[in-house]
Amino acid sequence: MTPLSEVKGIGPSMQRALEERGIDTAEKLALAADEDLTQVRGVGPQRAVQLRASASAVVGVSAPAPAPKPAAPEAPIGRQAEPAARSAPAALAPAKPVPEPVAVSEKPAPAAVPMPAPAPVVQLVPDVVPAPQLTAAERKRRKAEKKALKARKEAKEALDKFKKSLSKAKKKLAKSEEKLRQAKLEANGTKQKEAKRG
Repeated sequence: MTPLSEVKGIGPSMQRALEERGIDTAEKLALAADEDLTQVRGVGPQRAVQLRASASAVVGVSAPAPAPKPAAPEAPIGRQAEPAARSAPAALAPAKPVPEPVAVSEKPAPAAVPMPAPAPVVQLVPDVVPAPQLTAAERKRRKAEKKALKARKEAKEALDKFKKSLSKAKKKLAKSEEKLRQAKLEANGTKQKEAKRG
Protein backbone atom coordinates (compact mmCIF):
# COMPACT_ATOMS: atom_id res chain seq x y z
CA MET A 1 0.00 0.00 0.00
CA THR A 2 1.18 3.48 -0.92
CA PRO A 3 0.84 6.17 1.80
CA LEU A 4 -1.05 9.37 1.04
CA SER A 5 2.05 11.45 1.73
CA GLU A 6 3.50 10.36 -1.65
CA VAL A 7 0.54 11.81 -3.60
CA LYS A 8 1.20 15.27 -5.06
CA GLY A 9 -0.92 18.02 -3.55
CA ILE A 10 -1.65 16.27 -0.22
CA GLY A 11 -0.27 17.89 2.89
CA PRO A 12 -0.54 16.81 6.55
CA SER A 13 -3.91 18.49 7.13
CA MET A 14 -5.45 17.05 3.94
CA GLN A 15 -4.04 13.62 4.79
CA ARG A 16 -5.71 13.70 8.21
CA ALA A 17 -9.02 14.81 6.67
CA LEU A 18 -8.94 11.95 4.14
CA GLU A 19 -8.00 9.37 6.79
CA GLU A 20 -10.97 10.47 8.88
CA ARG A 21 -13.18 9.44 5.91
CA GLY A 22 -11.49 6.02 5.65
CA ILE A 23 -9.25 6.94 2.69
CA ASP A 24 -5.83 6.14 4.15
CA THR A 25 -3.88 4.93 1.06
CA ALA A 26 -3.20 6.19 -2.44
CA GLU A 27 -4.98 3.12 -3.88
CA LYS A 28 -8.20 3.97 -2.04
CA LEU A 29 -7.94 7.60 -3.16
CA ALA A 30 -7.51 6.59 -6.83
CA LEU A 31 -10.71 4.48 -6.67
CA ALA A 32 -12.77 6.86 -4.49
CA ALA A 33 -16.02 8.32 -5.81
CA ASP A 34 -16.74 12.04 -6.14
CA GLU A 35 -19.43 11.84 -3.45
CA ASP A 36 -16.87 10.52 -0.93
CA LEU A 37 -14.17 13.04 -1.80
CA THR A 38 -16.42 16.12 -1.80
CA GLN A 39 -17.46 15.30 1.76
CA VAL A 40 -13.86 15.95 2.87
CA ARG A 41 -13.27 19.44 4.16
CA GLY A 42 -11.57 21.67 1.55
CA VAL A 43 -12.29 19.33 -1.42
CA GLY A 44 -14.64 20.43 -4.20
CA PRO A 45 -15.49 18.70 -7.48
CA GLN A 46 -12.42 20.05 -9.33
CA ARG A 47 -10.16 19.26 -6.36
CA ALA A 48 -11.54 15.73 -6.20
CA VAL A 49 -10.64 15.13 -9.85
CA GLN A 50 -7.12 16.45 -9.31
CA LEU A 51 -6.50 14.33 -6.20
CA ARG A 52 -7.80 11.17 -7.85
CA ALA A 53 -5.63 11.80 -10.94
CA SER A 54 -2.51 12.37 -8.81
CA ALA A 55 -3.16 9.18 -6.82
CA SER A 56 -3.69 7.20 -10.03
CA ALA A 57 -0.37 8.45 -11.38
CA VAL A 58 1.40 7.28 -8.22
CA VAL A 59 -0.11 3.79 -7.98
CA GLY A 60 -0.59 3.22 -11.71
CA VAL A 61 -4.37 2.69 -11.50
CA SER A 62 -6.67 4.37 -13.96
CA ALA A 63 -9.16 6.74 -12.34
CA PRO A 64 -12.84 5.77 -12.61
CA ALA A 65 -14.72 7.54 -15.38
CA PRO A 66 -17.24 10.16 -14.27
CA ALA A 67 -20.86 9.05 -14.07
CA PRO A 68 -22.71 9.53 -17.40
CA LYS A 69 -25.33 12.29 -17.56
CA PRO A 70 -28.93 11.16 -17.79
CA ALA A 71 -30.36 11.20 -21.36
CA ALA A 72 -32.77 13.93 -22.23
CA PRO A 73 -36.43 12.81 -22.59
CA GLU A 74 -37.62 12.18 -26.13
CA ALA A 75 -39.73 14.93 -27.64
CA PRO A 76 -43.14 14.19 -29.15
CA ILE A 77 -43.21 13.11 -32.79
CA GLY A 78 -44.87 16.28 -34.00
CA ARG A 79 -42.21 18.50 -32.42
CA GLN A 80 -38.98 16.63 -33.28
CA ALA A 81 -38.00 19.13 -36.01
CA GLU A 82 -38.38 22.15 -33.77
CA PRO A 83 -35.49 21.37 -31.31
CA ALA A 84 -33.23 20.57 -34.27
CA ALA A 85 -34.00 23.89 -35.81
CA ARG A 86 -33.37 25.70 -32.59
CA SER A 87 -30.05 23.92 -31.98
CA ALA A 88 -28.49 25.31 -35.14
CA PRO A 89 -27.85 28.82 -33.76
CA ALA A 90 -26.43 27.34 -30.58
CA ALA A 91 -23.79 25.48 -32.55
CA LEU A 92 -22.65 28.73 -34.16
CA ALA A 93 -22.22 30.49 -30.78
CA PRO A 94 -18.61 30.66 -29.50
CA ALA A 95 -17.78 28.24 -26.72
CA LYS A 96 -17.38 29.71 -23.30
CA PRO A 97 -13.87 29.42 -21.82
CA VAL A 98 -13.59 26.78 -19.16
CA PRO A 99 -12.27 28.31 -15.95
CA GLU A 100 -9.01 26.86 -14.76
CA PRO A 101 -9.16 24.94 -11.49
CA VAL A 102 -8.11 27.04 -8.57
CA ALA A 103 -5.69 25.32 -6.22
CA VAL A 104 -6.97 25.24 -2.69
CA SER A 105 -4.31 26.53 -0.34
CA GLU A 106 -3.71 24.22 2.55
CA LYS A 107 -3.20 25.57 5.99
CA PRO A 108 0.31 24.98 7.23
CA ALA A 109 0.60 22.25 9.79
CA PRO A 110 1.19 23.51 13.31
CA ALA A 111 4.81 23.45 14.36
CA ALA A 112 5.71 20.50 16.50
CA VAL A 113 6.34 21.44 20.11
CA PRO A 114 9.70 20.02 21.20
CA MET A 115 9.36 17.61 24.07
CA PRO A 116 11.72 18.08 26.99
CA ALA A 117 14.52 15.60 27.13
CA PRO A 118 14.16 12.99 29.90
CA ALA A 119 16.32 13.52 32.91
CA PRO A 120 19.37 11.24 33.03
CA VAL A 121 19.07 8.31 35.38
CA VAL A 122 21.76 8.46 38.04
CA GLN A 123 22.67 5.11 39.50
CA LEU A 124 23.57 5.40 43.16
CA VAL A 125 26.74 3.59 44.17
CA PRO A 126 26.73 2.19 47.71
CA ASP A 127 29.32 3.68 50.03
CA VAL A 128 30.20 0.29 51.50
CA VAL A 129 32.68 -1.47 49.24
CA PRO A 130 32.91 -5.22 49.84
CA ALA A 131 36.30 -6.29 51.16
CA PRO A 132 38.38 -8.31 48.69
CA GLN A 133 38.89 -12.00 49.38
CA LEU A 134 42.24 -12.65 51.10
CA THR A 135 44.43 -15.67 50.59
CA ALA A 136 45.63 -17.83 53.48
CA ALA A 137 49.13 -16.32 53.31
CA GLU A 138 47.77 -12.78 53.42
CA ARG A 139 45.54 -13.64 56.40
CA LYS A 140 48.56 -15.08 58.27
CA ARG A 141 50.65 -12.04 57.43
CA ARG A 142 47.99 -9.64 58.68
CA LYS A 143 47.53 -11.70 61.83
CA ALA A 144 51.28 -11.61 62.50
CA GLU A 145 51.34 -7.85 61.91
CA LYS A 146 48.53 -7.37 64.44
CA LYS A 147 50.41 -9.46 67.02
CA ALA A 148 53.63 -7.53 66.39
CA LEU A 149 51.83 -4.20 66.79
CA LYS A 150 50.22 -5.41 70.00
CA ALA A 151 53.56 -6.64 71.38
CA ARG A 152 55.20 -3.35 70.45
CA LYS A 153 52.47 -1.42 72.19
CA GLU A 154 52.83 -3.57 75.33
CA ALA A 155 56.63 -3.17 75.29
CA LYS A 156 56.29 0.59 74.99
CA GLU A 157 53.83 0.68 77.87
CA ALA A 158 56.21 -1.47 79.96
CA LEU A 159 59.13 0.79 79.08
CA ASP A 160 57.12 3.85 80.08
CA LYS A 161 56.27 2.21 83.39
CA PHE A 162 59.92 1.27 83.93
CA LYS A 163 61.02 4.82 83.22
CA LYS A 164 58.50 6.16 85.68
CA SER A 165 59.63 3.63 88.31
CA LEU A 166 63.29 4.46 87.63
CA SER A 167 62.57 8.16 88.00
CA LYS A 168 60.84 7.52 91.32
CA ALA A 169 63.72 5.33 92.47
CA LYS A 170 66.25 8.02 91.59
CA LYS A 171 64.28 10.59 93.55
CA LYS A 172 64.13 8.27 96.56
CA LEU A 173 67.84 7.56 96.26
CA ALA A 174 68.63 11.27 96.13
CA LYS A 175 66.53 11.88 99.23
CA SER A 176 68.25 9.00 101.04
CA GLU A 177 71.69 10.32 100.13
CA GLU A 178 70.69 13.78 101.30
CA LYS A 179 69.53 12.37 104.64
CA LEU A 180 72.70 10.33 104.96
CA ARG A 181 74.85 13.37 104.29
CA GLN A 182 72.99 15.40 106.88
CA ALA A 183 73.31 12.56 109.36
CA LYS A 184 77.08 12.44 108.80
CA LEU A 185 77.35 16.19 109.28
CA GLU A 186 75.40 15.99 112.49
CA ALA A 187 77.55 13.10 113.70
CA ASN A 188 80.77 14.98 112.91
CA GLY A 189 79.47 18.06 114.72
CA THR A 190 78.61 16.01 117.77
CA LYS A 191 82.10 14.44 117.82
CA GLN A 192 83.74 17.85 117.57
CA LYS A 193 81.66 19.19 120.43
CA GLU A 194 82.56 16.20 122.62
CA ALA A 195 86.25 16.59 121.79
CA LYS A 196 86.19 20.23 122.83
CA ARG A 197 84.57 19.35 126.11
CA GLY A 198 87.10 16.65 126.84
